[in-house]
Amino acid sequence: MTQDEPRAGDDDATVAYAFSLPAPRAVEAGSELAPCRSMRVLIVDDEEEVAAALCAALSSWGHDVRKCSDGGSGLAIAGQQLPEVVLLDLEMPAMDGYELARRLRLRPDLRGSYLIAMRSAGKGRGSLGIESSIDQFLPKPMNLAVLETLLRMEGERLDRLA
Repeated sequence: MTQDEPRAGDDDATVAYAFSLPAPRAVEAGSELAPCRSMRVLIVDDEEEVAAALCAALSSWGHDVRKCSDGGSGLAIAGQQLPEVVLLDLEMPAMDGYELARRLRLRPDLRGSYLIAMRSAGKGRGSLGIESSIDQFLPKPMNLAVLETLLRMEGERLDRLA
């Protein structure tokens, strides 16, 4: 993912994100890289471009993906979808990602969801990450190869528990 830098003097500068999706990998017999298990994934991000790009990437990898733009909607959708993985933006208006994570952990049916927090590069993790039980922090712009590896590892963990 690349990020366009705001130009000096732009009062209302916007940031554009572009993802380059890797081509699906062909997995040969005996290969170390097994196909990733399909999972229910919820993306909660108020930046529509980021959410849409992540949704496209994860859908192309075979996951059942839902997305929304705020914490309240995320909590409601999570109660219906029961996602195995939640990608949540930490910096959202009204209910931020920390509060969303805390509320997800309070629900017995969502307590086991793997929570990946997305934060702007350079923002600290802080003690709130531990308090809200966020499993992983990834910077924006996001490295999709790292995300793919995390999802693969979570899928393998879920397979061992089954």
